[in-house]
Amino acid sequence: MIAGDSREGAIELIRYLVQLGHRRIALVNGSSEVSTARLREEGYIAGLREVGADIDPELVLRTGYRDFSDDEGLDRLLSQPEQPTAIFAANNMLAIGVIRLLRKRGLRVPEDISVVCFDDLDLASAFDPFLTVAAQPAYEFGFQGVQMLIDRIEGKAPSQAQTVILPSELRIRASATAPREQE
Repeated sequence: MIAGDSREGAIELIRYLVQLGHRRIALVNGSSEVSTARLREEGYIAGLREVGADIDPELVLRTGYRDFSDDEGLDRLLSQPEQPTAIFAANNMLAIGVIRLLRKRGLRVPEDISVVCFDDLDLASAFDPFLTVAAQPAYEFGFQGVQMLIDRIEGKAPSQAQTVILPSELRIRASATAPREQE
C-alpha cells in the first residue's frame, strides 16, 4: 500500500497558520469512518497541542468528504463568541465549498478569514485565492505503485504486505495571511 502522510501534513498546515498568528483554527473534515479524515483530524489536534493553541471541539465540523454545502455547520463555526480566524479543510473540494459559502456571507479569503487545505488541484492556479495546501506527491504515488506491482509480478516483492508512507509538501500561496487583529 502507498499512502500520503495525512497526519504530518495536517500538523504542517497548523504550524503554518500558528506562525501567521492564528490561535482559533477550525477543521472542516469528512466522516471519521474515512481513514484519511481520521489521520488529518489527529494531525490537526497534534498540531494544536504542539503549539499550545486551543483545542475546541466546537471548531470541528464533520461533513461529506466530496463537497461542502453545509450552511448550518458553517454558521455554527462562525457564530461562536470567539470566531475562528482560519479554517483547515481536509481536502480541496471541501476548501472550495467553504470559500464559496464564506463569499456568500460577504467574507473575503484571506482578508477576513484564512483557508488552507490538504491536497492540491491541477487547476489550483486558476482558483482565487490560490490555495495554501499540503500537497501529496501524486507522481511518486504512481511511480512507487507501479514499481511495487512490477516487483510482485517478477517475484521480487517481499512476502508480507508493504506500506509506504510518502510525505506531503507545504505549498504556501495566497489563501492564508495573518489574522486581522494581528496586523
